[in-house]
Amino acid sequence: IDVDHVLHYVINGHNYNNERERNVDGTWSNARPRYVGVTRIEALPHSPSELLYVTEGNFDNLRPDTQFYRHDIFNVGHMPFGHGGNVHNNPRMIHAHDDRHQGRVPILFFDSHVQVRYLEPDSVPPTLLLP
Repeated sequence: IDVDHVLHYVINGHNYNNERERNVDGTWSNARPRYVGVTRIEALPHSPSELLYVTEGNFDNLRPDTQFYRHDIFNVGHMPFGHGGNVHNNPRMIHAHDDRHQGRVPILFFDSHVQVRYLEPDSVPPTLLLP
């Protein structure tokens, strides 16, 4: 066990109450809609069963005592895959090429159900984070 990596999960850091506009490529116009309040579960932009709440994190070169802010994900760059399935090199969520759990990742959704999904673009799309 690496004692520097005491936390193992990242949480969805989006605040869905922010006024945002979707760009043509599916991304949002403001990249940091977070830490400005709470969102009621019935106000989520789509079904709580389709939005990631907590998942396994990427802790390469991370020290939780000085980089606690990296224990959240709030934009597509923090996911293992981007739009079109491109692989991100340094996501906050588990790496696409990580072979722990036989290439799968556990995901807790806002409705409290858990799924274990393969680390593939179709199984872990950016839409799990963004509406």
